[in-house]
Amino acid sequence: MKTLTAAVAIALLHVTPASAENLRIASWNIANLASQPEQALRGHARSAEVYAHINSVIRSLDADIIALQEIGSIPGAERAVGADYDVYFETRCMGNDQRCRFDNDDIYTAVAVRKSIKDRVTIQQLDELSILHDDECCTPPRHVRGSPIAVVEFNGQKIWIPSIHLKSACKEGTSNDDDLKDDCAVNGAQFDILERWIADRPEGDAVILAGDFNRLLFKAPDVVARLGANAELFPAMDKRACWKGYQFDFAALKEQALVNNPSAYQGGLEPRIYTPTQFGAIDFFIVSGLRNSVAADADQVEMDAFYSFGDPGSVLMKCDGSSNPFGTQLLTFGRADPSDHCPIVMILNSNV
Repeated sequence: MKTLTAAVAIALLHVTPASAENLRIASWNIANLASQPEQALRGHARSAEVYAHINSVIRSLDADIIALQEIGSIPGAERAVGADYDVYFETRCMGNDQRCRFDNDDIYTAVAVRKSIKDRVTIQQLDELSILHDDECCTPPRHVRGSPIAVVEFNGQKIWIPSIHLKSACKEGTSNDDDLKDDCAVNGAQFDILERWIADRPEGDAVILAGDFNRLLFKAPDVVARLGANAELFPAMDKRACWKGYQFDFAALKEQALVNNPSAYQGGLEPRIYTPTQFGAIDFFIVSGLRNSVAADADQVEMDAFYSFGDPGSVLMKCDGSSNPFGTQLLTFGRADPSDHCPIVMILNSNV
């Protein structure tokens, strides 16, 4: 693979390095990032080369504050962002059986703060988001992801920036599928929590929710409108090209899936390869309360120099462990590197 091209770095909003007049914020769901190379987290192991790619992408973002999702523990986050950042995890990770120093087969949210601006930043927690999820499989209820918050002073205003990763499997906000109703209930409750939390921010403060909302919010303006006065979604749809430049060889992927997991495809079932292009837009900055003297813009970074997709075979299952097909097709997942999500980056410019 080639290194990140100069064109990608130049395309990141054409801005100058961070200063008192601008602030750069990024967000990236790095999809089951383990603490070190060749170590699997929820079945996803990466090579040292891919970890180097992740770090190259993050360095190219030149962000002051980075919201991170799906990170296994502190060492993985530190490996990803490098020595120029301090990393802060959600309470749920810091209080787990490993104290967030080692992976424990779960994923967490974090924020990374550039050390050169840490005197302008305080860290808080939105633990209320970490509500209990009681799923349809009758497994023991578990807490979903909470949110660490970077609170930064910019242009004389306090800005609250939580790293968000809401409950998955309910992109439309509702479902008639009994298997998904519990997921939709949790996701909906988390939006209710965010609405109340934003309303409780001190008058004059701004909020930038940053992360993976697992909702197609461009199709849900009523939900967005609840998330602060004049709330706006970034990046715009026409600035999103995640995985669009990658050519998937579906014939080869289906053949590989049959080899990797032959027992899943019984009774005439065939693989239906699920790719990152099918996610839709679920990663956002949701901005409310910024002063009129601050201009905001955002972009999504396509990592075409680094994409790799393969090793399909993991399939959609029922609670009893049997395959859960759609007709004769069985949803089949592969390994997407560096991640099945792409980073988003925002620049705030002060006009004062």
